[in-house]
Amino acid sequence: MNVRFLETFYWLATLKSVTKTARHLRIGQPVVSMRLATLQRDLGVELYTGMGRTFELTVAGRRIFPKCEAMVNLANDIEADARDTLLGRDSIRIGLSDVIALSWLPQLLSEMERAHLSAHITTGRANELMEAVREDSIDVALAIGPVTEPSLYSVPLCEFPIEWVTAPSLVAERMPETVQDLARLPIIQSRRSSYRYEKMREYFEWHGVQNLDGLRPNHWMDVGFSIITCAHLASEAVGVTALPIAIVSRQINDGRLTRLPIKETFKPWQIVAAIKKAKVNVELIQTTLSQVKLAVSLYASQKPPELFRPLVWETEGKPGG
Repeated sequence: MNVRFLETFYWLATLKSVTKTARHLRIGQPVVSMRLATLQRDLGVELYTGMGRTFELTVAGRRIFPKCEAMVNLANDIEADARDTLLGRDSIRIGLSDVIALSWLPQLLSEMERAHLSAHITTGRANELMEAVREDSIDVALAIGPVTEPSLYSVPLCEFPIEWVTAPSLVAERMPETVQDLARLPIIQSRRSSYRYEKMREYFEWHGVQNLDGLRPNHWMDVGFSIITCAHLASEAVGVTALPIAIVSRQINDGRLTRLPIKETFKPWQIVAAIKKAKVNVELIQTTLSQVKLAVSLYASQKPPELFRPLVWETEGKPGG
């Protein structure tokens, strides 16, 4: 079976146009038609019907599409690895939480470029990233700690102070000052399986607000895992939410969000770099950790300490220094 034919089917299923597929692959339209006809003949099934607005994958087409997509992505990774080798670059797989993508990822990519390192970046939740490190799907996880898995070694990197925020209009008549005041407002939160959800529950229960699930329905809004979604809904006066204050400093400065003077504070989110203990002394890992620490320092130089704090790194006699 020809991989190019599977790639052609993938792009046709994505673009739903022979013309656009040919243009994207830089081949003629007759070549596209030939490849698809041959692929369907070899498989013995039809993969799609119609074209344009009427385009629709058959049952067989829907079943093989994800596998074709995976093959295209794998081929792209192989080409990227080959280019990196040709350019004399080392490549490392990094997984990171969205709070990093929204803060010091640009500094990290810039420093890795200077060090002639190439990174394959993926984002995800902390538990997913730790699992990916254990399974060797990624080399380094930059995520919210702590790390309790005995097979992993972690390096503390930085802390994000957390504060309650909302739209000024929502609290114009009465500014909440305590956790009990917050419990009377709609609360915007992430899904139950997320780190933020668990920390939110702990926060309320620790300060005497019990039976959160028993609050009226609009009090506890599950909006997914995105920090940006939480911030946007808060800025639209949908409710209140607790977020890393560094991430929403721009919305605060332009008046879309306001910080709430809640007496009971959150513990900061600590970000760690997690790697397999068996890989701690790998030179590429060590070089990457050095670039990570430099990126954190550069980002910290642009933020006041009440918004973002780099942590002191132990370097004497310990891996990851």
